[in-house]
This record gives sequence, C-alpha cells and structure tokens, in this order.
Amino acid sequence: MNKNVVLQSMQPIDAEHRRLNILCFTGFALGCFIGIFLKHPLLLILIYSLLGMGMGWIFKIKLLKSRASHLREYTFSCDNKLPYPNIIDSITPSLERMNMEIVAANNKSLTIAHDDKYYNIAYNKDDSFSINCSTDKSKVVSIINPDGLYQDLTVDMGIIAYIIQNVTKQSA
Repeated sequence: MNKNVVLQSMQPIDAEHRRLNILCFTGFALGCFIGIFLKHPLLLILIYSLLGMGMGWIFKIKLLKSRASHLREYTFSCDNKLPYPNIIDSITPSLERMNMEIVAANNKSLTIAHDDKYYNIAYNKDDSFSINCSTDKSKVVSIINPDGLYQDLTVDMGIIAYIIQNVTKQSA
C-alpha cells in the first residue's frame, strides 16, 4: 500500500475485490474434479462441487473482512490542513449531490454519513488524513453480501478522499 495516496478521480480506492469470485469457481471445479476422480455418481459430484464452491465463498468472505480492516491503514495526501469548519463549508455541496451528509464535527475530526455507514475523517501528524469507517449494518448483512459492503466502503472512501483532497489543494 502506498503512503499518502493521491487520488486522480472519484474512483474506488481498491477495485480488485471482484477477482475473488474466482475462489468460488475454483472450489466448484475442484469439487467436480474430486467427484469425478473418485468415480462417484453424478449426484455426489454435484454435492462435492457445491461444497467446494461453499468453501471458496467462505474463504472469499474471510479475505474481504481482512481487506476491510486494512482500509483503515490508508492515508490520503493533504496539501493544506484547513480548519474543519472551512472543509465543511467547501465539501457539503459535493457530498449532498452524492446523498452524503456531515453528521458530526469537532476540532479533531468530522464524520460523514452515507447509507448506514459513518466515515470519520481526521488529520494525521504529517501532511495526510485518514478515513475510518463504522457501519450500522448487521453482521448478517455483511456475511450474506460482503462483496457489496466492501465495494460500498471502497467507493465511498474514494469519493470522500477525492473531494477533501481537491478542497485542500485549491486552498494551498
């Protein structure tokens, strides 16, 4: 991971998570191969395939949860540390267009809400800022659709970081 990421557009900060779908297909193929190798009937081959696909899905969930925890480690470049009230005034119109809102602010951080997710933005000691996310979504939702939750986090963090970087760059 790069230190102090500089974004060129409102892109997800990590868009490679879709590649993990290969784990489910690999598990399915491996289950098929084992069933055929052991010369089982078609029904058992199908069961082995589904079990293999389930194991691939579980492994994918574990990897996505690990990657989601590493999103906190991203730091974004900041050209000029503006006071939080100035940032709030500058970013509010852009955030509102994206259905995001600022829900809390103090002298040390500000919090942006979007679809039951809360992004806490704070300056670091160097010329950077960090975004930490918390979510109101239940654990059941994150297990059923971890890919969607992870995608939402990376997209939202990319949008927020890009907007803040542009505001601090323009004021430098």
